[in-house]
Amino acid sequence: MSPMLKHAIESFEHGLQHFLEDTEISRKFALLHVDHAIELMIKEKIVQQGMSIYKGEGKTIGFFEALGKFDETRVPERPRIEELRDFRNTVQHKGLTPDYYTTEFYVREAYQFIERFMKDKLGIEIEEYVPKTYIQLMEGTKTLALPVDSRIKDMLLNAEKLFSIGNYEVAVVSGFIALESVLREITDETGRRTTTMRSLVEFTQQSGLLNSRDHAEFRNIRAIRNEAVHGIGKISKEAARQALDNVSDLITKITPKRGVK
Repeated sequence: MSPMLKHAIESFEHGLQHFLEDTEISRKFALLHVDHAIELMIKEKIVQQGMSIYKGEGKTIGFFEALGKFDETRVPERPRIEELRDFRNTVQHKGLTPDYYTTEFYVREAYQFIERFMKDKLGIEIEEYVPKTYIQLMEGTKTLALPVDSRIKDMLLNAEKLFSIGNYEVAVVSGFIALESVLREITDETGRRTTTMRSLVEFTQQSGLLNSRDHAEFRNIRAIRNEAVHGIGKISKEAARQALDNVSDLITKITPKRGVK
Protein backbone atom coordinates (compact mmCIF):
# COMPACT_ATOMS: atom_id res chain seq x y z
CA MET A 1 0.00 0.00 0.00
CA SER A 2 1.33 3.41 -0.95
CA PRO A 3 1.98 6.03 1.76
CA MET A 4 -0.71 8.26 0.24
CA LEU A 5 -3.39 5.57 0.34
CA LYS A 6 -2.37 4.66 3.90
CA HIS A 7 -2.72 8.33 4.88
CA ALA A 8 -6.11 8.49 3.16
CA ILE A 9 -7.46 5.51 5.11
CA GLU A 10 -6.05 6.90 8.36
CA SER A 11 -7.73 10.27 7.69
CA PHE A 12 -11.00 8.52 6.95
CA GLU A 13 -10.83 6.45 10.13
CA HIS A 14 -9.94 9.53 12.15
CA GLY A 15 -12.87 11.41 10.59
CA LEU A 16 -15.30 8.65 11.59
CA GLN A 17 -13.86 8.65 15.09
CA HIS A 18 -14.44 12.41 15.37
CA PHE A 19 -17.99 12.07 14.05
CA LEU A 20 -18.89 9.36 16.53
CA GLU A 21 -17.55 11.49 19.41
CA ASP A 22 -20.28 14.02 18.51
CA THR A 23 -18.95 17.20 20.09
CA GLU A 24 -18.88 20.64 18.49
CA ILE A 25 -15.15 20.44 17.90
CA SER A 26 -15.18 16.81 16.77
CA ARG A 27 -17.89 17.47 14.17
CA LYS A 28 -15.69 20.13 12.55
CA PHE A 29 -12.73 17.76 12.37
CA ALA A 30 -14.94 14.92 11.11
CA LEU A 31 -15.78 16.96 8.01
CA LEU A 32 -12.17 18.06 7.50
CA HIS A 33 -10.76 14.54 7.77
CA VAL A 34 -13.30 12.66 5.63
CA ASP A 35 -12.99 15.35 2.95
CA HIS A 36 -9.19 15.00 3.06
CA ALA A 37 -9.52 11.23 2.76
CA ILE A 38 -11.63 11.58 -0.38
CA GLU A 39 -9.09 13.89 -1.99
CA LEU A 40 -6.19 11.56 -1.24
CA MET A 41 -8.04 8.49 -2.55
CA ILE A 42 -8.87 10.24 -5.80
CA LYS A 43 -5.24 11.30 -6.19
CA GLU A 44 -4.12 7.74 -5.43
CA LYS A 45 -6.23 6.47 -8.34
CA ILE A 46 -4.79 9.13 -10.63
CA VAL A 47 -1.27 7.94 -9.75
CA GLN A 48 -2.27 4.29 -10.26
CA GLN A 49 -3.40 5.23 -13.77
CA GLY A 50 0.09 6.52 -14.55
CA MET A 51 -0.69 10.23 -14.33
CA SER A 52 1.10 12.81 -12.24
CA ILE A 53 -0.54 14.76 -9.44
CA TYR A 54 2.25 17.33 -9.37
CA LYS A 55 2.13 20.68 -11.14
CA GLY A 56 5.60 22.01 -10.42
CA GLU A 57 7.60 23.33 -7.49
CA GLY A 58 6.62 20.32 -5.45
CA LYS A 59 2.94 21.30 -5.35
CA THR A 60 0.15 18.87 -6.11
CA ILE A 61 -3.04 19.58 -8.04
CA GLY A 62 -6.07 20.75 -6.09
CA PHE A 63 -9.19 18.84 -5.17
CA PHE A 64 -11.37 20.04 -8.05
CA GLU A 65 -8.59 19.62 -10.60
CA ALA A 66 -8.07 16.03 -9.42
CA LEU A 67 -11.79 15.33 -9.51
CA GLY A 68 -11.94 16.79 -13.01
CA LYS A 69 -9.81 13.92 -14.28
CA PHE A 70 -12.82 11.61 -13.82
CA ASP A 71 -16.10 11.85 -15.69
CA GLU A 72 -19.45 11.53 -13.90
CA THR A 73 -19.95 7.96 -15.05
CA ARG A 74 -16.83 6.98 -13.11
CA VAL A 75 -17.59 9.20 -10.13
CA PRO A 76 -21.41 9.46 -10.04
CA GLU A 77 -21.19 10.90 -6.51
CA ARG A 78 -19.21 13.88 -7.79
CA PRO A 79 -21.93 16.50 -7.01
CA ARG A 80 -22.18 15.19 -3.48
CA ILE A 81 -18.47 15.23 -2.70
CA GLU A 82 -18.21 18.68 -4.26
CA GLU A 83 -20.94 19.81 -1.87
CA LEU A 84 -18.99 18.28 1.00
CA ARG A 85 -15.88 20.23 -0.02
CA ASP A 86 -17.91 23.44 -0.25
CA PHE A 87 -19.46 22.93 3.18
CA ARG A 88 -16.10 21.95 4.66
CA ASN A 89 -14.66 25.22 3.32
CA THR A 90 -17.56 27.12 4.88
CA VAL A 91 -16.94 25.52 8.26
CA GLN A 92 -13.21 26.20 8.03
CA HIS A 93 -13.26 29.75 6.66
CA LYS A 94 -16.45 31.13 8.19
CA GLY A 95 -15.87 29.47 11.55
CA LEU A 96 -19.29 27.81 11.58
CA THR A 97 -20.07 24.95 13.94
CA PRO A 98 -21.93 22.17 12.09
CA ASP A 99 -24.82 20.50 13.88
CA TYR A 100 -25.14 16.74 14.25
CA TYR A 101 -27.64 16.20 11.44
CA THR A 102 -25.70 18.18 8.86
CA THR A 103 -22.48 16.47 9.84
CA GLU A 104 -24.12 13.06 9.71
CA PHE A 105 -25.51 13.76 6.25
CA TYR A 106 -22.14 14.66 4.76
CA VAL A 107 -20.13 12.03 6.63
CA ARG A 108 -22.60 9.38 5.44
CA GLU A 109 -22.26 10.59 1.84
CA ALA A 110 -18.48 10.42 2.24
CA TYR A 111 -18.67 6.94 3.77
CA GLN A 112 -20.79 5.58 0.93
CA PHE A 113 -18.50 7.10 -1.68
CA ILE A 114 -15.30 5.86 -0.05
CA GLU A 115 -16.70 2.36 0.49
CA ARG A 116 -17.55 2.11 -3.22
CA PHE A 117 -14.41 3.85 -4.48
CA MET A 118 -12.11 1.66 -2.42
CA LYS A 119 -13.74 -1.48 -3.80
CA ASP A 120 -14.40 -0.49 -7.41
CA LYS A 121 -11.43 1.77 -8.14
CA LEU A 122 -8.71 0.78 -5.69
CA GLY A 123 -9.48 -2.94 -5.40
CA ILE A 124 -9.65 -3.09 -1.61
CA GLU A 125 -12.46 -3.71 0.86
CA ILE A 126 -13.26 -1.16 3.53
CA GLU A 127 -13.68 -3.94 6.12
CA GLU A 128 -9.98 -4.80 5.78
CA TYR A 129 -8.78 -1.42 6.99
CA VAL A 130 -11.51 0.33 9.00
CA PRO A 131 -12.51 -0.99 12.46
CA LYS A 132 -15.67 -3.09 12.35
CA THR A 133 -17.12 -1.05 15.21
CA TYR A 134 -16.99 2.12 13.08
CA ILE A 135 -18.57 0.36 10.12
CA GLN A 136 -21.39 -1.05 12.24
CA LEU A 137 -22.07 2.36 13.77
CA MET A 138 -22.03 4.09 10.39
CA GLU A 139 -24.48 1.56 9.02
CA GLY A 140 -26.89 2.24 11.84
CA THR A 141 -26.28 5.72 13.24
CA LYS A 142 -28.67 7.01 15.87
CA THR A 143 -30.60 9.17 13.42
CA LEU A 144 -31.26 6.35 10.96
CA ALA A 145 -32.50 4.20 13.83
CA LEU A 146 -35.42 6.59 14.26
CA PRO A 147 -38.66 6.26 12.27
CA VAL A 148 -38.75 8.61 9.28
CA ASP A 149 -41.34 10.88 10.86
CA SER A 150 -39.37 11.29 14.07
CA ARG A 151 -36.10 11.81 12.22
CA ILE A 152 -37.45 14.62 10.05
CA LYS A 153 -39.26 16.22 12.98
CA ASP A 154 -36.03 16.23 14.99
CA MET A 155 -34.13 17.74 12.08
CA LEU A 156 -36.67 20.56 11.76
CA LEU A 157 -36.60 21.21 15.50
CA ASN A 158 -32.83 21.28 15.34
CA ALA A 159 -32.88 23.81 12.49
CA GLU A 160 -35.22 26.02 14.53
CA LYS A 161 -32.91 25.74 17.53
CA LEU A 162 -29.98 26.86 15.41
CA PHE A 163 -32.05 29.77 14.12
CA SER A 164 -33.04 30.79 17.65
CA ILE A 165 -29.41 31.19 18.70
CA GLY A 166 -28.53 33.19 15.59
CA ASN A 167 -26.67 30.45 13.72
CA TYR A 168 -28.55 31.29 10.54
CA GLU A 169 -26.20 29.75 7.97
CA VAL A 170 -26.14 26.28 9.55
CA ALA A 171 -29.87 26.53 10.34
CA VAL A 172 -30.61 26.96 6.64
CA VAL A 173 -28.27 24.14 5.63
CA SER A 174 -29.82 21.86 8.26
CA GLY A 175 -33.35 22.74 7.13
CA PHE A 176 -32.48 22.11 3.51
CA ILE A 177 -31.07 18.69 4.39
CA ALA A 178 -34.34 17.85 6.18
CA LEU A 179 -36.27 18.69 3.02
CA GLU A 180 -33.84 16.81 0.82
CA SER A 181 -34.05 13.80 3.14
CA VAL A 182 -37.84 13.70 2.74
CA LEU A 183 -37.59 13.95 -1.04
CA ARG A 184 -34.95 11.24 -1.23
CA GLU A 185 -37.00 8.99 1.05
CA ILE A 186 -39.92 9.28 -1.36
CA THR A 187 -37.78 8.55 -4.41
CA ASP A 188 -36.24 5.54 -2.65
CA GLU A 189 -39.75 4.18 -1.99
CA THR A 190 -40.47 4.32 -5.72
CA GLY A 191 -37.31 2.35 -6.45
CA ARG A 192 -35.64 5.29 -8.18
CA ARG A 193 -32.73 6.21 -5.96
CA THR A 194 -31.37 9.67 -6.67
CA THR A 195 -27.68 10.45 -6.30
CA THR A 196 -27.61 14.09 -7.39
CA MET A 197 -29.67 17.18 -6.74
CA ARG A 198 -30.39 17.42 -10.47
CA SER A 199 -31.87 13.92 -10.59
CA LEU A 200 -33.89 14.67 -7.48
CA VAL A 201 -35.37 17.81 -9.01
CA GLU A 202 -36.11 15.95 -12.25
CA PHE A 203 -37.99 13.29 -10.30
CA THR A 204 -40.15 15.84 -8.49
CA GLN A 205 -41.04 17.44 -11.82
CA GLN A 206 -41.76 14.23 -13.70
CA SER A 207 -43.75 12.67 -10.87
CA GLY A 208 -45.76 15.81 -10.18
CA LEU A 209 -44.64 15.71 -6.56
CA LEU A 210 -44.00 19.46 -6.70
CA ASN A 211 -46.06 21.89 -8.75
CA SER A 212 -44.68 25.06 -10.34
CA ARG A 213 -45.26 27.13 -7.21
CA ASP A 214 -43.61 24.48 -5.04
CA HIS A 215 -40.62 24.43 -7.36
CA ALA A 216 -40.31 28.20 -7.03
CA GLU A 217 -40.21 27.77 -3.25
CA PHE A 218 -37.67 24.97 -3.60
CA ARG A 219 -35.42 27.11 -5.82
CA ASN A 220 -35.62 29.95 -3.33
CA ILE A 221 -34.65 27.68 -0.45
CA ARG A 222 -31.76 26.30 -2.44
CA ALA A 223 -30.59 29.81 -3.39
CA ILE A 224 -30.52 30.84 0.27
CA ARG A 225 -28.78 27.59 1.19
CA ASN A 226 -26.13 28.22 -1.47
CA GLU A 227 -25.66 31.75 -0.18
CA ALA A 228 -25.20 30.36 3.33
CA VAL A 229 -22.50 28.00 2.08
CA HIS A 230 -20.81 30.01 -0.67
CA GLY A 231 -21.55 33.60 0.25
CA ILE A 232 -18.83 35.89 1.56
CA GLY A 233 -20.97 37.46 4.27
CA LYS A 234 -23.60 36.19 6.65
CA ILE A 235 -27.18 35.68 5.54
CA SER A 236 -29.84 37.78 7.21
CA LYS A 237 -32.27 36.66 9.87
CA GLU A 238 -35.12 37.42 7.44
CA ALA A 239 -33.64 35.26 4.67
CA ALA A 240 -33.07 32.37 7.06
CA ARG A 241 -36.62 32.67 8.40
CA GLN A 242 -38.04 32.61 4.88
CA ALA A 243 -36.00 29.53 3.97
CA LEU A 244 -37.06 27.59 7.07
CA ASP A 245 -40.71 28.56 6.60
CA ASN A 246 -40.57 27.36 3.00
CA VAL A 247 -38.92 24.11 4.11
CA SER A 248 -41.71 23.40 6.60
CA ASP A 249 -44.33 24.32 4.02
CA LEU A 250 -42.96 21.95 1.39
CA ILE A 251 -42.44 19.08 3.83
CA THR A 252 -46.04 19.43 4.99
CA LYS A 253 -47.25 19.34 1.37
CA ILE A 254 -45.23 16.40 0.13
CA THR A 255 -45.49 14.10 3.15
CA PRO A 256 -49.17 14.09 4.13
CA LYS A 257 -49.09 10.37 4.91
CA ARG A 258 -46.04 10.67 7.13
CA GLY A 259 -47.55 13.17 9.50
CA VAL A 260 -44.48 15.37 9.56
CA LYS A 261 -45.53 18.76 10.88
